[in-house]
Amino acid sequence: MRTFLAPLVMLLCSIGASATSYAVGQQGSFFWEASSNSGGWTMRIPDLPYYLGVPGFTPHYKYPTGFNTASISVTCNPVCAIGKTFSFDLKMSNFTLLGHPPYLYPDTTIFVGTVTLMTKPILIKSSSGTVLAHFTMTGDLLGCPDAACSSPEFSLTVNLHGPIEVGYTLSGGQISVAGVAYSAPEPSSIVLLGTGVVFVFGKVRKSVRRKSTQATV
Repeated sequence: MRTFLAPLVMLLCSIGASATSYAVGQQGSFFWEASSNSGGWTMRIPDLPYYLGVPGFTPHYKYPTGFNTASISVTCNPVCAIGKTFSFDLKMSNFTLLGHPPYLYPDTTIFVGTVTLMTKPILIKSSSGTVLAHFTMTGDLLGCPDAACSSPEFSLTVNLHGPIEVGYTLSGGQISVAGVAYSAPEPSSIVLLGTGVVFVFGKVRKSVRRKSTQATV
């Protein structure tokens, strides 16, 4: 009997854990400014709507947050100079909820934990400017009623990637990152873009066929 009960208890515990664990989706926006060491991140959590929804309306899944706890580490390869590359790690924590709390957890006010944004090598083309880089953002967060988080309400897994804009300056052999920002497109925007591309392709193809027919005649 004990042999049967032990796996059953483990199974029930795992079901409870999986029921309160969510993944942060790719859509959303993010920014961080070095001057104030603060920023904002709009998380998209597909399985955690902030209201239950009513017939004819789609529940919302976006959670705007703000943070002012961050540290950045910049690495140049091999040195900080034009023609070389640099990358950085930006570690952030304690994301205060600015919008609606999830309807399942109305006491949620903050996402506690650490998220790290890392970039691939970025080519230094000038002493200052804004460049496009590729990033990955990973970490684990807890949805909590306060920063102490003595009673976590649910957990979040962050594993995002994509392009990000980076503002920087190069002075005295040192790179200073002024700020970073990204905004992933909505699925509807992607569909609209795809539709536009198909339309343009069709127009071009039709024009080529017409010219080919005229040339044959």
